[in-house]
Amino acid sequence: MFQFNFARRANWIRPSQITALLALTFLGLQSTAPSAQAMTRQTAIQIAMASAVPLPRSSGNHLQDGVHFFGEASQREQLGSTYMIFEVKNSKVLGAVFAPHSSYSCFEGRFNDDQLALRVEDAYDGSIYTHEIAMEETAIVASSNLQSVEVQLGLEGMHPLSNIQDQETNMLATCQAEL
Repeated sequence: MFQFNFARRANWIRPSQITALLALTFLGLQSTAPSAQAMTRQTAIQIAMASAVPLPRSSGNHLQDGVHFFGEASQREQLGSTYMIFEVKNSKVLGAVFAPHSSYSCFEGRFNDDQLALRVEDAYDGSIYTHEIAMEETAIVASSNLQSVEVQLGLEGMHPLSNIQDQETNMLATCQAEL
């Protein structure tokens, strides 16, 4: 059976923090009286600390509707790597997980918080296994609105692949018909 070992991580910094940290660095380069320099540094640190809150994100916590293809390797057909093809419709997920030159297993799932929770049906005996894969912020989309930031999401430890071929399309269609 396929094993997933993914963890969650996220770090964000506000533009005002960058400004405050740059000001702090600049002030450190200037030669002023020690007490005035310490006072100005303290003010810059306070500004940076006060604004150290995550930016709200407007993309939600799940992938967009449509067909997605991911792999542990960044290229197709890499032996020893696991691949997933699935379709997202209204936050519901249906697809197949497979390794090259091997059988595949169908799965269904949903997005829970910052993860994709899956029920995977074993191809050989029909047993059901559960797996959870952390969602990962893969890119920040440019925005003129600093109150929220659009991010692109992916599956942690997996690479998005764009060249879906007949083999993957057939597995997906079979799983959609079975589940």
